[in-house]
Amino acid sequence: MNRIEKKYGYLDVLAMVPETGLESIVYVLEPVKVLPMLERFVSDGTAVVSVFGMDWNRDLTPWPAKGVLKKGGDFTGKADGFMDLLLGTIIPETESALGIPAGSRVKRILGGVSLAGMFAVYASLKTDTFNAIGSVSGSFWYDNFTEYLKNEEPKADRYYLSIGEQEKNAKNPRLACSEIRTREVESFLRGKGKEVTFELTEGGHFTDGPARVARAISVLLFDI
Repeated sequence: MNRIEKKYGYLDVLAMVPETGLESIVYVLEPVKVLPMLERFVSDGTAVVSVFGMDWNRDLTPWPAKGVLKKGGDFTGKADGFMDLLLGTIIPETESALGIPAGSRVKRILGGVSLAGMFAVYASLKTDTFNAIGSVSGSFWYDNFTEYLKNEEPKADRYYLSIGEQEKNAKNPRLACSEIRTREVESFLRGKGKEVTFELTEGGHFTDGPARVARAISVLLFDI
């Protein structure tokens, strides 16, 4: 296994690459260090690329909205700018370093937790770069997100959505609707003819994040 590291301003990118037989690339937007749990996929012909260092309130939110945490600040809604950087620079340069020709239809998966999970679904409305999307406890409670979906066309073929069974018990009413909103996203995607796996997992929003991301990737890569 080889490692490739690169910095893009405030962002860090770390790719773990198999020695031979590259078939798939998993891009993970990391709030937590999930790479150790994903190393096993590298030997299965999959490169795992971690992108971290994002300003979550800015880079992963599609439009401005009030914050949900007292000390967390408001959301500034600059996801489109981050997406331009991801699609226009980070992915092409990473794949060039991996020896993948421009325009190649290698299988690409984009996944993340919380706001990153919402961003992954949002990105799939804007680009056909990704074949599959993994959203773990995606922030679909975000103001007007499910309404926004209704006028959009998802471009990935396969989706994995999970939500913690305790998330509906959040004291903040915006967060408490997470399961309902996730099921609305599931229904929307199925209505568009997409293949969707939905899982209700044990615990709350912050329970076993790395393991749940690994589960999402397993399902999307191997349908297990």
